[in-house]
Amino acid sequence: MDTISMIPMSVMASAAPQNIITVEWFSIAATIVNLLILFFIIRKFLVKPVSKILDERQALIDKERTEAEKANQDAAQMKQEYEEKVRQIEIERKQALSDAELRGTEEYERIVTEATKKADEIVGDAKLKVELQKRALEAETARQLADLVAAATARVAITEENADLDTDLYDKFLAKAGDIR
Repeated sequence: MDTISMIPMSVMASAAPQNIITVEWFSIAATIVNLLILFFIIRKFLVKPVSKILDERQALIDKERTEAEKANQDAAQMKQEYEEKVRQIEIERKQALSDAELRGTEEYERIVTEATKKADEIVGDAKLKVELQKRALEAETARQLADLVAAATARVAITEENADLDTDLYDKFLAKAGDIR
């Protein structure tokens, strides 16, 4: 069945062709005004505060980024200063070690020279003492020998006995002279 056929013909006949779409200018103007009012309200209470918050956040981000860059620059500068100080300390340490080594070498040389001088003095003193003792011993030996010669001569002169006695005295003299040396 057709939908058209269901409508009674009398209704169809009384319906005259009418314009279905009508333009009401008042409704269109009211809608435009409502849209403008809505736009201004949204702009004032939503867009402006949100834009303000976004601008504040962007400013905060920019500020923090600037501070972070400055902190990085400061850290890089501090690192460079630290490395320079470490290099300077290393140079000073090497210089101090070199100076200490030089002073140690000089002190070693001084001690060795001083010890050599003292050793030479001790050896010289010892040689002198030995020479003096040798001279004293030679003098003592010469004195004892002279005494023995005098004693032997006196005995020979006192007793002019036989040749055997002279030989015997001479042997005794040589024996005593050998004991002294």
